[in-house]
Amino acid sequence: MAKDKSYRDHEEAARPRQWQWVRKVLSILLVLFGTSAFSCFICEEAMQMAGFAAYTYQQAEDWDALELHVEQMQHISEISEKVIKGFGWLNPITFPSFLTYLESQHGYIESMATRARVGNQGVPVCRHCRTSEHMEKIFWKDKDTGDTASAWRCSKCGKLYQPQPEKRSQESYWQNGFRLW
Repeated sequence: MAKDKSYRDHEEAARPRQWQWVRKVLSILLVLFGTSAFSCFICEEAMQMAGFAAYTYQQAEDWDALELHVEQMQHISEISEKVIKGFGWLNPITFPSFLTYLESQHGYIESMATRARVGNQGVPVCRHCRTSEHMEKIFWKDKDTGDTASAWRCSKCGKLYQPQPEKRSQESYWQNGFRLW
């Protein structure tokens, strides 16, 4: 009887050691999943902050700074692509979303590069043709007021683009900008 009892004790004591390798493997997998997801997240945040800065340059109409910043964005995107495609697959749950964000960032960089190139010329980019090469300015007399009106037309696809409203001066913004309250 004593022999059976000690055998059971030995078997129960050996059971945790048998599953120890499973715990180690699960721990290693969790570390890899977490590290790859965090690395991809930091790259995504870097691309997002660069996008915010590009938007600020565009709103300030600082085309030279935007052109330089687009180069920095391309560099950040290249590094992020290496990290996401190199380590992102270790976490199959988040990998597709990081790849999707990477693709959208490429499109954003392309649009900012086009905007910087067009810059001070004020020529809009045709949304259908994705170029400003075929844009021409057209004028006509307004029937109601008799004033001359203008718009941009793409000679390739024929779409019309109305001019953007004129921006207020900085002084006007500070005088009138906070009257929303």
